[in-house]
Amino acid sequence: MDCRLDLKDSHNYRDKDCKAIGVDISGYSTPFVPRMVEQKMDFANVETWVKLKSTINSDPFIDPGGGSDITPEAEDEDIGIEEDGAEYDGEVDGGVGSFRDDLDTANDHEGIAREVKVVEGENDPDSNEPPAPAAHFPFENNTAQGRNTRGQIASYAGATMSTQFRHHLFTVLILGQRARLIRWDRASAAVTESFDYTERPLLLFEYFKRFAQLDRSRRGIDPNVEPATKNEAKMARVRLRNVDSEYWLGAAAAAYKDMVDIETQPFLRLRFKGRIFIVPAPHCDDYGLSPFGRATRARVAIDTANNELRYMKEYWRDNVAGSTPEAAIYDRLNALKIKFVAKMECGGDTAQVTDGHNWTMFPWVSAVPGTKLRVRPRLGHRIVLENIGRSLLTFRTARQFLTCLADGMEGVLLTFRLTRSPCLTVGL
Repeated sequence: MDCRLDLKDSHNYRDKDCKAIGVDISGYSTPFVPRMVEQKMDFANVETWVKLKSTINSDPFIDPGGGSDITPEAEDEDIGIEEDGAEYDGEVDGGVGSFRDDLDTANDHEGIAREVKVVEGENDPDSNEPPAPAAHFPFENNTAQGRNTRGQIASYAGATMSTQFRHHLFTVLILGQRARLIRWDRASAAVTESFDYTERPLLLFEYFKRFAQLDRSRRGIDPNVEPATKNEAKMARVRLRNVDSEYWLGAAAAAYKDMVDIETQPFLRLRFKGRIFIVPAPHCDDYGLSPFGRATRARVAIDTANNELRYMKEYWRDNVAGSTPEAAIYDRLNALKIKFVAKMECGGDTAQVTDGHNWTMFPWVSAVPGTKLRVRPRLGHRIVLENIGRSLLTFRTARQFLTCLADGMEGVLLTFRLTRSPCLTVGL
């Protein structure tokens, strides 16, 4: 396990791969995406972060009853992060780290960090506006400053999760002399009541101590993903050199095609269903700043069994009764040999699940009196297809486009005749 955490002052730095945004303090250990030049603000590698606000007026939340119920005795209690109980022996979990010279590294051609430095940090405008609870969510502060802070920390959490393979994330919000701990996943965020860290400094100390003792999986990182080796990345670049960037940048192509080329694109090694794929490290696209929702990512991947290109799609599906997984639909369509349906190489749910729905009935959860807080459970899902589609912009004639539509309609009609289920293809 890692058993280490390096905190860096990043308040004057912005990540160029994440809409030029940045947090104030960034926590790192073993790089998830190794760099030739280390960055102070690197959402692809940050494991926890701290957002600083100068006054309590910027608090995005309101404690029940107007104040915190955290007692001094809470310093000796469990704060929700499990300790592994093992001492750090100098070894890093899985042997993955910047010290390995066989791992692929990527940065700008000039060998400089993919970040920008700003002259001044963010300044909070002075405001004496009292906290105002939102009508339907009384725990949320509905003032302009409260909404602004809430949007900021949500976008930072979204950027972190969109540039990594994560199932949850721990962060800290400091507001003047008070602080909150937040756990994010794709369904919800669990926020502690605020506490005065000048009176109870051990709460923050215990948080960082326990976090540093967690292995990568408990920190929220998918243990099935690690940096690609130099040979694996070299093979991937050869296979993708003549492929349009839209295929390996995914939805982020429009924003990054002039900033990243195949030589500066980092690659990762992903294990799934007993197979190994080399995948481009994700970038933060236009929808990546939201920490909640399906968070769909689709791009090409290279199957190491035969070095062939495959189409990989992953997202967080609703884990509710009556919801048919997409992989199950492809299995059924392929078994029926339906024409004009892509062949699925492998697919299914991952081991990643959200937890927020399990906490909604706890007495410490703040909600509108007499109502139930609704949090939708989500489950990680991934499919790998043999067929790779083409952008509609590549069609040369209207005939090509209409032919695709006709083929799709024929596939739907054939599916209905064989299964009597016209909804079988919903979500594909």
